Formats: sequence, C-alpha cells, structure tokens
Amino acid sequence: MLDKLPINNATDATGYLNGPLELRLDERPLFIQSIQATDAQFLNTCLKKAAIELPVGSKRKPDDGIQLRIWPNKYLDINESGQHVLPKGLNATDIGHGQSCLRLRGVNALHFLANYTVADLRSQPIRKAAVLRTKIGHYDALLWWDSTRDIHVLVDRSYAQSFVDYIRALALRHDPADKSL
Repeated sequence: MLDKLPINNATDATGYLNGPLELRLDERPLFIQSIQATDAQFLNTCLKKAAIELPVGSKRKPDDGIQLRIWPNKYLDINESGQHVLPKGLNATDIGHGQSCLRLRGVNALHFLANYTVADLRSQPIRKAAVLRTKIGHYDALLWWDSTRDIHVLVDRSYAQSFVDYIRALALRHDPADKSL
C-alpha cells in the first residue's frame, strides 16, 4: 500500500477577512476521493447495497466525513482521516492533492456568497439540498454546508490562492448597508 502524502495548504487563508461582515476564511486539509461507476444504474445499485441513498445534488454524512453526489455517475467521498470505506466494485481516485477545501464562517457567510455566485443560494430547494456546484466570480466551486454560518468551498488547487485573494477583495468592498446586495 502506498504511503499517504501530506496535504499542505495551497493558500494563506488563515483567519478573519477584513471588512464589515466579520467573516473567517480558513483552508483545511481533507482527503478526497472521486468515486465513479460505468453508468448511473450501477452506481445506484452499489450505493443501495451499502445502505446509502444518495440522489444527484445531495450529500450524506457518514461517520467521519461527507459524501457529495453532484454528477449522475460520480460522487465525492471527503474526510479528515484519509480512511475511505467504499463498496466493492467502485473505481476510486484520490483527488485531494488537486483540490483545496476552504471554510467560510460567520453569521453572513451564505448571504455573502449569494451575492457573488450565479446560483440563487437563497432559494429553498438549494438551501435544503445544502450542496451545489456553481461559479463564484469566474471560479468553479463546489459548496456544501450543514449551517448557513459554516460554508465549505472546494476549488481547484491551482486557483486556490487567487480565489482567496478574490474573496478578500469582495469582503473589503462589501457594504451590508447597500440594499442592492
């Protein structure tokens, strides 16, 4: 078995963002596997055998992580320990070194992101699903949350520092008194 390589931070996101919203942006190391099947029916069969009901556009919280299903034939298994328990017959690829997971925390975290994404994060179906693949500015991002005060953002590692700089700039210029926001 191959040794796990340590995941080092790709950004300098380690604390409070300047600006009126008192948001905090951190990067946290996570182990991420992309699980694929040959077709959606095979994936559903494997998931049901493992007692997992996971429709497209939803999330599930197993013991020490989270599973996100955004695509019909693929889902992500994300955890902090690096231990993945998967049904037999699934193809898994470690993609943790290609992604950076950021946490945006604060009372207005979801509201803040809703102003800068193409998706309507205020809509009831999206808030209920609590998982979404979207664009924030021109960055592709995968969002999920358990609370609207603690948002996880998964971005490509090569764009992570640029994304953090972009979020910092948005936080500085964000004016909560502006009714258009």
